[in-house]
This record gives sequence, C-alpha cells and structure tokens, in this order.
Amino acid sequence: MLTDERIHSLDRNYFGFYNPVIKDIKDIYTQLEPFSEIIDKDTYRSIGDLLNSCNNILEFSRYNLRRMQVENYKQILAEKAINTNSEYIEEMVDYLKGDVMSTDKDIWSITRLFMSPDKVNDKALKTLYQLVQEAENNKALRVYEKAIKLNEIAKGISSFKDLYEVDDNGKTTGYLVRDKQYGKFHKQYNDFLNKLRIQFGMTPND
Repeated sequence: MLTDERIHSLDRNYFGFYNPVIKDIKDIYTQLEPFSEIIDKDTYRSIGDLLNSCNNILEFSRYNLRRMQVENYKQILAEKAINTNSEYIEEMVDYLKGDVMSTDKDIWSITRLFMSPDKVNDKALKTLYQLVQEAENNKALRVYEKAIKLNEIAKGISSFKDLYEVDDNGKTTGYLVRDKQYGKFHKQYNDFLNKLRIQFGMTPND
C-alpha cells in the first residue's frame, strides 16, 4: 500500500521530473519531421508513436496518482474536521465525500486577493481554511525547531560547499547533494539534445 508520503514523493520527484523530460523530447522530435527521410519515414513514425505512448502512459499514471492523493486527502480532512469544533462539520464531510478533484486554479490565492478566507460564505471552505491554518501553524513551528537545531550544527562548519553537488569539473551545480544528481543529468541531457541538433543541421542551444 502506498503511503501519503510515498504518493507525494512519486508525484513530485518521479513524475514531476520525468514527465517534462519526455514531453520535451517528444516536442523536439516532432520539430524534426522535415528531416524524417534521413532515417526513413516509417522509422521516424515508429519512434514518434513510441514517444507518444511513453508520454501518454506517464501523464495517465500521474493523473491516477493524483486521484489517489485527492482521495487520501479527502479522508484525512474529513477525519480532521470531525475533531474540530466547527459548527459546519456535517456540511464539511459531505463536501469531501463529493467528487472533489485537484485543479490548476488555486481558489485560495484568488480568495485572498479580495477577502479574508475565513469570511467566505461557503461553510465547507471556511472549515477547510481553519484546517489549513492549523497545518500552516504546525509547519511553522516544526521549521523553527529544525532551524534552531541546524543553526547549532552550522556553528561548527567552516564551509558549506560540501552540501552542494559538483559537476565533472568540480564546479557546484546549484543543487544540493541527493540521490539523484540533477545538475549532471541536466547537463548531459542538454549536451545530448545539442548533439542531435548539430547532427540534423540545427543551431545548438546555449
């Protein structure tokens, strides 16, 4: 069973990383259609179909993963709502039981432009805002506690360079050290794309 943390990690670190890469490759490959005769049109079309399939599988998988996120978050919020003193608990739970799905439109940022979110007429949203505020306050406390610990550790460090990933020439890439070497990957990825551009007579990117 996928935990909420694992689902979030997959969405952000796996699909959030590879989906744009595959889409970029597909889009660039599509631009090479005028040169398709170089490798044979049928071969070009087969490769294009494969890239489209990969892109569609990744997008569909991420969509379903986000559906799982929404269902999990709905259950968590409903459980949290029951433990609050809100007078709108029943409406809140009914709201969460509905077909709620994530959207690119952030209602919170729009609401904040015109009014205080805790003054909105929608009782369910008002309760959601209270829960979000509670989570924000808890997060701020945890960040503060962690910052205090890190500050104590930092007092004994003379250089923070070792915290950053370096490329093959020993220069920092701007990314913190982690399992995935993002800086090296992006450089190799751009170098690969530029080689393709040169191969097909196109101007390489800077």
